[in-house]
Amino acid sequence: MGFLHVEIQTTDRDLMTLPNLYVVTQPAKVIHATGTIISAEVTLGYDVSRRDAESALLDAAQETGLTDPFVLITKLGDYSVSYQVNGLLGEVKQLLSYRSTLHKKMLDHLHQGGIEIVSPTFMNTRAYPAEKQFIPEHSLGEHVETKAGKAEETIFDIAEDAASLEQMREASSQLSAQIQALEKRLEKSDEGSQRNELAKQLEYLKRRDQRMQLVIEKRERQAGA
Repeated sequence: MGFLHVEIQTTDRDLMTLPNLYVVTQPAKVIHATGTIISAEVTLGYDVSRRDAESALLDAAQETGLTDPFVLITKLGDYSVSYQVNGLLGEVKQLLSYRSTLHKKMLDHLHQGGIEIVSPTFMNTRAYPAEKQFIPEHSLGEHVETKAGKAEETIFDIAEDAASLEQMREASSQLSAQIQALEKRLEKSDEGSQRNELAKQLEYLKRRDQRMQLVIEKRERQAGA
């Protein structure tokens, strides 16, 4: 955030610059730091039991690590039923990874439950026996999961640095306030052990503030570059 504009890092890692006037006059969606609801949808045929579908989707949400998962039926279409699985995510900094994981677990649990994810109008020119199900075979090789948070580390690197720099500035501001308060106490204190102790504390806080300012200046130069 600057005096004239706000920079937002998007999911394709690019930076979007918005004038402050635009931000003030337009609504903006901000993810709550304590958690957010993530959801995913899938359409299944009317031949699939609603209870079986909901059970598989709830298992997928729980295995993803979402809290208090629930399933909604959002649409009864002409050929299929739309299911939406939802859950509370506490680690909002890994939002993209968890959304991807949720979709993976949905595939796994629906297939494991014998539920085909195909359109009711599905047609193939090859002849298959009636008992054939279009569910992928289990991989014979070792399955490798993507490290949680890796996508966010790559995409939102500048945003993370900016957040860290803002936290350092806030800490520096609090440290300066402590120094000022300690200086006032030192002026009013009498000679003796208490004054010496206050002087030591003040010297320590000033050295700490000086080191922090050097780090902030370095980070600001890197951000400007």
